[in-house]
Amino acid sequence: METENSLPSRILVADGQHLFRTALHDLARKAYPLAEIREADGFEGLMACRDFNPDLLLVDFYCTHYDPVTSAKWLRGEYPASYIVLVSTVPDQKAVDNVLDNGVEAGCRLRQ
Repeated sequence: METENSLPSRILVADGQHLFRTALHDLARKAYPLAEIREADGFEGLMACRDFNPDLLLVDFYCTHYDPVTSAKWLRGEYPASYIVLVSTVPDQKAVDNVLDNGVEAGCRLRQ
């Protein structure tokens, strides 16, 4: 996503907590001011946004009502051309690696 032609035009932000979802939305807006951004508050919200076909997904590791590995596999299958970024405060590197091995392109662990 380095060239102007490859900048995301549709971004989906998923986090179970409104405050963090808003922060991710604001971060995405600053990075990609021309992109359309939608939000999901959990796995059901992610399923409801399938028709949006995002270029970029910013997803909380433990978003409400879903298992991270199962969700990574589902997201990869549902959005095969999307770039998926996992945002987490999870200190367990093995758990993060497991999700990365199952469809997520990048992991970002926030310091506690």
